[in-house]
Amino acid sequence: MPKGVSVFLTRSEYENLIIQHGQFVYWKPTMPCPCTDSESESPNPDCKICAGRGHRYYDQNEFKIIHEELIMNRDEGKTLYGDILSVDKVYVDGMNAECFYGNQIIFDQVPANKGQKVYVDYTYTNKVKATAVQGVYRGNGIVEFPTLTFTTKHGLICAYDIMSATDITNDTQASDEVIYADGYKNFINIDTTYAGNITEVGDVITATVEYVKPQLMHIVGITPKMRYENSFILEQADAQLTVPNHLNISKGDVFTLALSEQPFSLVKSFHDEVDELAHYDVSRIEKVITEEGVDLINGTDFILIGRDKIKWLNSELLLGSYSMRYMYRTMFQALQDMPSIRYGENQPLPRRINLRSFNRLTTEEVQNI
Repeated sequence: MPKGVSVFLTRSEYENLIIQHGQFVYWKPTMPCPCTDSESESPNPDCKICAGRGHRYYDQNEFKIIHEELIMNRDEGKTLYGDILSVDKVYVDGMNAECFYGNQIIFDQVPANKGQKVYVDYTYTNKVKATAVQGVYRGNGIVEFPTLTFTTKHGLICAYDIMSATDITNDTQASDEVIYADGYKNFINIDTTYAGNITEVGDVITATVEYVKPQLMHIVGITPKMRYENSFILEQADAQLTVPNHLNISKGDVFTLALSEQPFSLVKSFHDEVDELAHYDVSRIEKVITEEGVDLINGTDFILIGRDKIKWLNSELLLGSYSMRYMYRTMFQALQDMPSIRYGENQPLPRRINLRSFNRLTTEEVQNI
């Protein structure tokens, strides 16, 4: 687009561009941990909830849209987002929503005037519920469940993330109900302090699991030229995020690219039974070799547990060093909002947020994270 050319888009048209050209992103909003001191804003380094970070993450799964123009076909309208939970308001006198499914709304009549625009307020969710799902206990409070996936419009397979689990029980023996602590990818964490009789790796666990679908957002890289010529872009920003206006992004929120995998290699000494990896969202371990040149076998010598840990299954391995190659999904953390602008409808455009790469190699150098 030539410099200085004005582009006039409605909010729906602008956000439709994000839907057409955006990336699927797992979004974890952040909130302050109760351990944070109100005066110094310093977290308790011994806090078991946030591990001394000062914040914790949660899943937001209901979103309200204000005044969106529908794509109409007689008495049926299509929204940009689904699945619709409720139609809150119709901005045409005499027209009412009769029913809805997915992102479709059926009205009790067609618009009185041909070509009349129909606007609605509605609430949608990205939550999917599954019942009586069976998983396997992997140790260290981690339970692995089957991965639930969907196919994108480009034919790519994308996974849902677990957001919660209830009615967690052990099927191999009598057990008290287990307390859910956290969920991500196809894993949940349980509170091992109150884990009932779940003590053995391999125990079959049954739970009612709720999954959450990733959001469509638009992420672009920041070039060195942009860093120097635009004063509002921070030097430490690695990318820029454009989000629909109804999503409230805060500093510290974390975004994971759902369909992106990057390779990483490292050399480490065997330390404990469980080692933390450099990235927080490891998708799979490709190869592990000891310093003697022995290839270790996944499932026999080691296993990936949770999002970012490798567990050694053979205690004889805990000597010397090893080389590893794994694949991880790229994660970013929100820094601060870009200055907002408005257009003809006098409504704010989708906001832009600066992002910082998020992993154990960089976060220690970044203040306030």
